[in-house]
Amino acid sequence: MEWTEEHDNCLCQEILVLEPFKYKKGSISRGQIWEKIANNLNGLELPRFKVSKRAVRERYTLLSEKFKAKMKDEEKASGIECDLSDVEKALEEIAEKRSCS
Repeated sequence: MEWTEEHDNCLCQEILVLEPFKYKKGSISRGQIWEKIANNLNGLELPRFKVSKRAVRERYTLLSEKFKAKMKDEEKASGIECDLSDVEKALEEIAEKRSCS
């Protein structure tokens, strides 16, 4: 499946709603939440998804790592403020929720 900005946004919104990070890493409960995220995305009409729980976990990890690297680069280039996309805003919100849990 080809991931687009719209797909990434839908993924982030599902993660924000279901909050898999509330559960212990590697737990059955957390795995069930990732499965539910994948099922919810596969049930959407637009954009079309065909993903597994592993695919959504890996995509989130990739997006999160890219976002962290981008934020680190922006901190180094102090004084530069750049606009965040909807996906980046959602990733920032997920990171905040994750650090609280």
